[in-house]
Amino acid sequence: MIKITTGLIDEIAEKSRAAARRRQNYCFHKEDADTLQRMINVIQPDSYTRPHRHIGKREAFLILSGRLAAVEFNANGEVIDAAVLDESGENKGVEVLSGTWHTFVSLEEDSCVYELKDGPYVKETDKEFANWAPEENSPEGQQYLKALKTKLNINK
Repeated sequence: MIKITTGLIDEIAEKSRAAARRRQNYCFHKEDADTLQRMINVIQPDSYTRPHRHIGKREAFLILSGRLAAVEFNANGEVIDAAVLDESGENKGVEVLSGTWHTFVSLEEDSCVYELKDGPYVKETDKEFANWAPEENSPEGQQYLKALKTKLNINK
């Protein structure tokens, strides 16, 4: 049995606060070839995850702690759906279908999700980044994140 404990989440949260990308995952699968990738992901509010999609792979996210917005876009980069996942709220998770442009925005310090994704993981083909969104770790990325929060009215 693999246990997801508060201690494990706290350990990964500490690493996420020190990470350049301001997020950190912890994998439960043992190798990239596993057909079901399973992990927890702790994301800080200033972490910008560039919108992307996975071709031929689904993802599911379940909130374990904190608050996180899941955002879906059309091919032109317009927001077409969003859900705030909140450990004490109505929405507990989302499934993102293959080929769907999406991102996630942390709304609280140390927000943690349990993530499941079809495998295997191949770095070169895992995701396609949206050409209409700025690169991660760029000043434009932080501006985009701020504008997205404003557009969704989730600046908290």
